[in-house]
Amino acid sequence: MKKVLIILAPLLVMAAVYFFTGPYLFPTSTALGPCWKDWTSPASFMPRASPLETLDFSVGAVEGRLCYGAPSSRGRRLFGPSGLVPPGRLWRMGANEPTRLFLNGPIRLGDLELQPGRYSLYARPDAESWEIHVSESTWHWGNMIRSGVRDQEVGSFRAPAIRRGAHQEVLQFAAEDSALVLKWGFTRVRMPISEL
Repeated sequence: MKKVLIILAPLLVMAAVYFFTGPYLFPTSTALGPCWKDWTSPASFMPRASPLETLDFSVGAVEGRLCYGAPSSRGRRLFGPSGLVPPGRLWRMGANEPTRLFLNGPIRLGDLELQPGRYSLYARPDAESWEIHVSESTWHWGNMIRSGVRDQEVGSFRAPAIRRGAHQEVLQFAAEDSALVLKWGFTRVRMPISEL
């Protein structure tokens, strides 16, 4: 019985820490954090059509990680009045969990100054530009962008949306030319990033 308790005690402590802090026990200056599924949602236990992807990038000496669900277009209209993501509606910029940004140092995203930490990104798409929102809430499920998430917003900025290039079947984020770029279908949204 003592052996069982010796084994279970550390597991119970770790479970309690996880319950209260989530998987992010350490500050981002120590460890950016993994791109884990949000196991608090029943949807996480089902097979996923949209895999969880990771983009690691750097801005000068600052390391960043972007975690996002990568849906496929599968012949669907993506943006616009009859699209999967209608104009003017808040969207998680991916699938499943919110798109999460981890930073171990300060950066500028658009015209927002972000300190080291963990953030979620979501957008309000329009034809010419998108309003990008940054929130300190990272534990909400996907598009459940309610008042509790909005209350933790750091701010928002506008980013141009252009149609160009070859069709991108699977949503992808890339770090290109001092920007985080969302690519899906023929749409490209460029969010400038720079050192503070």
